[in-house]
Amino acid sequence: MTSTRFEADKFNGTNDFGLWRIKMKAFLIHQGIPKAIDREELAALREDKKKIKEVQNKAHSAILLSLGDEVLREVSSEDTAVRLWEKLASIYLKKSLVNTEEETVYNENR
Repeated sequence: MTSTRFEADKFNGTNDFGLWRIKMKAFLIHQGIPKAIDREELAALREDKKKIKEVQNKAHSAILLSLGDEVLREVSSEDTAVRLWEKLASIYLKKSLVNTEEETVYNENR
């Protein structure tokens, strides 16, 4: 039996959040736990509390392990995968968009 190992750079707050997010979501899909970061999907599982807990724990751990120390300190108080995912997006998606816009303006002015 073979296993596939995925390696991606940890998100440290300075690398591209958008790309990290795509890779992380792909990893969660590969692990069979993408529902953990989608409130609507989680709501559909509401009858199976054990399954929700299992999916949440696996995804929460996977996300935490893919963060650099500084970012981890910022979001470590979030106790579910969906809250952690949303917190990261609220902090870094905006920063990522601002940085992209600044780079575009800079490159246009060169």
